[in-house]
Amino acid sequence: MARYALIATGNSDSATRLGRLVLAEGLEPVTVRDAAQAREVLTQRQAPALFFTELSLPRVDGFALLGELRRSAGPKQCPALVVSSFPAFRATAESLKESLGIFAVLSATAPLSELREAIHAALTGAARAPSNLPASPSEAALGERARLARIASMGLVDDRPPDETLQRLVEDTARAFDVPIALVSLVLEDRQWFKAYFGLDEQMSAARGTPREISFCRHVVEGEVCQPLVVPDAAVHPYFASNPLVKEGLVRSYAGAPLVTPGGHVLGSLCIIDTKPLNIGPDEVDALVSLARRVAGELELRDFDRQAVDGGEGGPTIALLEAICSSVEAGILVLDSQRRILLANQALAKLFGIPREQIMKMTREEFILRNSTRCENRVDFLRKMRVLPDGPFSARELFETISPKRRIVRWVAKPVHLPSGLGQLEIFDDVTQEMDDAWRAVEGFQPTPSP
Repeated sequence: MARYALIATGNSDSATRLGRLVLAEGLEPVTVRDAAQAREVLTQRQAPALFFTELSLPRVDGFALLGELRRSAGPKQCPALVVSSFPAFRATAESLKESLGIFAVLSATAPLSELREAIHAALTGAARAPSNLPASPSEAALGERARLARIASMGLVDDRPPDETLQRLVEDTARAFDVPIALVSLVLEDRQWFKAYFGLDEQMSAARGTPREISFCRHVVEGEVCQPLVVPDAAVHPYFASNPLVKEGLVRSYAGAPLVTPGGHVLGSLCIIDTKPLNIGPDEVDALVSLARRVAGELELRDFDRQAVDGGEGGPTIALLEAICSSVEAGILVLDSQRRILLANQALAKLFGIPREQIMKMTREEFILRNSTRCENRVDFLRKMRVLPDGPFSARELFETISPKRRIVRWVAKPVHLPSGLGQLEIFDDVTQEMDDAWRAVEGFQPTPSP
C-alpha cells in the first residue's frame, strides 16, 4: 500500500498547498475535513507516514485527534505537524509538543519554503524545524487598526435595539442548528459587542457583550486565514477549558463563521453556542458560513444605505455599471433580487470561456453549476460559492479552474442598490500570476493543478 500523508483541515486552500508539497516528497495526500473522516482512514489503512492537523475541526478538535493518534502510533512512526491560522492555538500546541509528539507548529500562512523544509525534516528525521513566527507586531497592529477603522466607518455600533432583520437571522440560525444561543458579534478593541443576539440570559443581554480577552469570537478575527472556528467541547479543550465563560457553564461548545467584507476585513462572527458538546460536521459548518455571508451582506447593505443618505445619491444605474464594467479587466456579474443575471462583461466571458450572450440568459445558480465542471474539485468550488437563495450577501474566496485554461480566481461579492431594487455585484479577478510566483519561489516546484 502506498505511503501517504493524512491532512485534517477544513481549509481547502491549505489542503491544496500541503497536498502539492507532500506529492513532491513521494507521498499520497489524503485530505479529511473532520475527526470522523480521519478515524475512518486510520482504521482502513496503516498509520500515515506524515500527519497534518488544523486545531479547529468539527466534532473533535485537533488536539484530541492528535491524542488519539498517539495511542496507536508514536512520533517516530508518524511525525505530526500542526498547521493553524489561530495564534493562540499555536502557542498552546507549542506547550504540548512533547506530550502530543508534535514535530513542528506552523502558521497556515507560512511560506511554502518553510512548509517544505518542515515536511522534509519530519520525513528524514532531521533536527526539528523551527516553528513559524507570527506576523510582526507592527504588521498585526496595522491590520487590526484597518479592521477597527472599517467597523467605525460602517457605523455598526450604536445604542439602538438589535436590528430586526439581523435578529430574525440569529433566531433562525439557533433553530436551524438546534442550539440555545446564536449571536452576531462584532469584535471591537476591548470587547465583543452583540449586534444581534438570541438566547442570552438577562444579565448578558443587558451587557450586550463580553470583554474581548475572554471572547471566543476574537479568535475568528485574529486568525491569519479567514476561516470558521469550531470548538466541539470547550471543557476539555487545552486552551478554552480555563476560560471564565466555560468554567461558569455559560459556554460548552462554539462555532463561529467570519463576517467578511468585500475588502477582506473580518468584522466579527455569526456564532452558535451550546451548553453541551457540539456535534456538527463539515456540511453544517459550510451552512453556517453561508448564513454568515448573508449577515455580512446585510451589514454591507446598511453601510451602503447610510452613505447614500449622507451623500444624497441613489444606487448606480445599469447603464452606468455597463460603462464601468466594459473598461475593467476583471470579470463582472450583476444580479437582480431574484438572482437573475442583469450584466456580464466581456472579461467574464473570456475568463470562463462562455459567450456573454449565453451568460446573460442564465441565473446565478446555472452560471455557478456550469462553471463547476471547469474545476478539478467541483465539490470544493460549489462549497466556496455557496450563498443563501435570497437576501444580500458579502463574500471573498479563491478558487482554481482547469478549463478553458488553468486559472486561479479571486471572487468578491457585495450587495448593491439598483433601479429595480436590491442586487448583487460579483467580481472575478484572475490572480494566477500572483499565486504562481509564490510557487516558483520554492526551488524545484512548478505550478500544477491541484492533486
